[in-house]
Amino acid sequence: MLAYLRKYQKVIFGVVAFMVIASFSFFGTYGAIQTEKSVVEDVALGKTIDSKDLSSKELAQMARFLQTDFYDMMTSPGRGDVNLLNDGFVRNDLLKTGLGHFIFQSYKSEIWEELSKKVAKFKQFKTYIHPRKFVTFEGLLTQFAPHYAQDLESFRIAQNEEEIFDNLAKLYVDQTIFPPEMVRRMMLYMEYQYAHAANPDPNLKNIDLSLFYAKNLTDWFGSKFLEKSSLFVINGAAFARKQGYKVSLEEAKSLLLQNAIKRLKEFDSSKTITNEELNKFYKQQLALLQMDENDALKTAQKILVFKKLLDEVGKSVFLDSTLYTQFNELASAGAVLEVYKLPSYLRCKSEQDFFKLEAYLQGVTKNSSPLLLNTEFASVEEVKKKAPELLEKRFLVNVASLKKGNLVTDIGVRKTWDWEIKEENWALLKQEFKELDACIESDYEARFSYLQGLDQRVQEKIDQFARRKILDSDPNFIKEKLSLISPQKQVISVAYAGEEEILPGIKDQKKLLDLLENSSERLSCYSENGEDFHHIEVIDKNGAWEVVTFQEASQRGMLDKIVLKRGIKEGNKLSSADYDLKLVAYMKKMLELVVSGDETSVFEEERRVARDSLESGAFLERQWDLKREKIRVMKKSIPSFLDEKLFSREEKEWSEVISSSEGPIFYRVIEKFVDTSDVGKKIQEARALLGSEAKLALSKEILEKMQALNQDNGS
Repeated sequence: MLAYLRKYQKVIFGVVAFMVIASFSFFGTYGAIQTEKSVVEDVALGKTIDSKDLSSKELAQMARFLQTDFYDMMTSPGRGDVNLLNDGFVRNDLLKTGLGHFIFQSYKSEIWEELSKKVAKFKQFKTYIHPRKFVTFEGLLTQFAPHYAQDLESFRIAQNEEEIFDNLAKLYVDQTIFPPEMVRRMMLYMEYQYAHAANPDPNLKNIDLSLFYAKNLTDWFGSKFLEKSSLFVINGAAFARKQGYKVSLEEAKSLLLQNAIKRLKEFDSSKTITNEELNKFYKQQLALLQMDENDALKTAQKILVFKKLLDEVGKSVFLDSTLYTQFNELASAGAVLEVYKLPSYLRCKSEQDFFKLEAYLQGVTKNSSPLLLNTEFASVEEVKKKAPELLEKRFLVNVASLKKGNLVTDIGVRKTWDWEIKEENWALLKQEFKELDACIESDYEARFSYLQGLDQRVQEKIDQFARRKILDSDPNFIKEKLSLISPQKQVISVAYAGEEEILPGIKDQKKLLDLLENSSERLSCYSENGEDFHHIEVIDKNGAWEVVTFQEASQRGMLDKIVLKRGIKEGNKLSSADYDLKLVAYMKKMLELVVSGDETSVFEEERRVARDSLESGAFLERQWDLKREKIRVMKKSIPSFLDEKLFSREEKEWSEVISSSEGPIFYRVIEKFVDTSDVGKKIQEARALLGSEAKLALSKEILEKMQALNQDNGS
C-alpha cells in the first residue's frame, strides 16, 4: 500500500491542488471582492538605502503581498486570503537559501520577542494520531518525508534562538513538499484500506492537519519578521537600482500573469486559458490584495528587480575551470596496487594473541626456541609429547540431533494420564510429589479425579515428569524421531588430549573416538548425558593424527587452555616487540621471493578449513602464506595502512616493507591514473556554493546599510 502511495504521489498532489484551487477560485474571493478597501493613513517612515522616501503604504503593500503564497493554499482548502500571484519569494528565495537567517540575526531582539511566544506553543504542539493508532501524522512523515520528520525533531530539541529559527524555517519549507492536504488524502486512503480492522475517524475529512495550525508567514514567524523581510526586499530593490538593475512595470505584469496562468493550469494542464479567464482571475487576486493594479505592479517590480540582483550575483561568480581542473587532477590522482599482507589470524592485536602464537609454535615446530612462522613442523610423535592438545583425528559424518526435553510435547495427553494412574507409576509419583500424599484411593478413576483437582502448576509438573519417564522406557521412540530429522554433513574433530565439547552433550573424546573409528551401531542413537541425542553416520575418516592449524586452534579455544595451563605470561620467551621485528624480517624475506618471481607462498583469498571436507593437510604447511589483493586507491582518500609515497613510485615499482595498522605489508604499483570524469559536475557544484556565499555576503551588506540608515534616522 505504501509503495502505491509513493508511485502515485504526484498524482495525489495534483488532485489535491485541483480541488483546492477550484474551491478557492469559485468561493474564496467572494468575500474579498465584496469588501471595500480599508483606508489606512499613509505616513512617512524614513528613507531607503537609495535615499528615497519610504511610506507606511509601501511597506504594508509589500507585507500583504509576501504574507501568503500559492503553497499556503495547500494548508487549508477554500481559504479566501491566499495570494496566488506570489510564487513563494520569501519561502524559496529568503528562507530556503538561508538569507532569512541574516534577517533574523540582524533584528533578533525585535523578532524574538514575538516569536518566542509562538515557539513555546509550537514545541507543545501534538500532531494528529488516528483514534485506532494505525496511522499518525509523524509516521507518514518518517515514511515519505524523513528529512521533514528529522527537522521536526531537531526543532523540538533546539535551545539556541538562531538554531530554533533555522529549524522552523526548514519546517516552513518542508510543508511545501509534503502539504497537509496530501497527508489527509493518504490517511483517508489508509483508513479505507484498513476499514475491516479499524473504525474510521469521522473528523479526519475536516480536521486541521497543518503543522502548528500555521496558515501564513505571520502565523509561522510573527508580524515583526514579515515587516523586516518586507523592508529587506524594498531596500534590496533600492540597492539593485543603484547598481543599474532595471525591471519595467510591463515585466512585472508579465510575471504576475505567468503566475496566474500556472495556477489556472492546475485545473487542466491540457486546456488553453482564454484572455477572459485570465483577466477575471487576475482582477480577483488584486481585489483580494486590496491593491489597484498600479500598486500591485510596483510591489512586484521591487521583488523582481531584487530577485534579478540575487540571481545575477550568484551566477556571476568567476571560477577558473583550468585552475580547478589542474587542482582536480592532483586531488583525483589514483593508483591500482597489488598489496601483500599477512593472513588476518596472524595480526596479533593483544598480548594474549602473542602468547597463543608462541604456545602453538613451541608445540608443533622442531625448534624449542620461538622462531616465528617456522615451516619445519615436528612429527606427530613429537607433538604428542609437547602439545598433545593440538593433535586431532577428523571424521566426515552426517549428524541429526535432538533434545529429549523437546520431545515431551509429542507424548499425548491420554497416554500421559494412562501412565500416571497405573499402580507402579502412581507409587513413583507419590515419592516425587508430596501433593499426592492425601490421595488414598486405589482405583484408576479416583486417582484421575484427584489429579484433575490439583493446582494447574502442580498438574503441569506431574505431567512433565510422567512424559520424561515414558521416554526413558521407550528408547525406540527417540530413534524414530531422530530418523525423521534431516541430517547435516559436517566434520567432527576429536583431539588426542582435549576436553572441548564435540557435539552438544558429548565431551568423552576417547569413547567417541572408539565408536567413530569402528562405525559402531551405538552411534545410531548416542547420548552421554541422557538429554542430547545424536544419530551419527560416518561417511569418511582420515585415520591418522593431524596437527591442527593455528587458525583452527585459536578459534576453537585450544590455545587459550594451553596458555593458561602452562602459565605463559609477559616476560617469557616472546614479547610483542620481538614479534613485530620477526614479522618484518619474515615479510622482507617474502618480498625478496615475490620480487624474484616466486609466488608459491601467495594466495588470493584466505584459506579456511571446510566444515564438510577432510581436506586440511595442505593448510598446515601453507598457513603462513601471504594474502594478495588488488585495490584501487585515490590520493584524496589513502587507506590508513598505506603512505603517500606510493604516488611518487613508478608503475611496476615495488615498495619496501611498511609497518601499518594491518601489520607489515608491501605492495607493487600496477597502474597510475587520473580520474577527471566528474570535473564538470564538481565545477558546477563549486560555482553554486560560491554563488550562494556571494548572495549571503550581499544580503549582509544590505542589512548593514539598513541598520546604519535606522541609526541615522534615530530609530
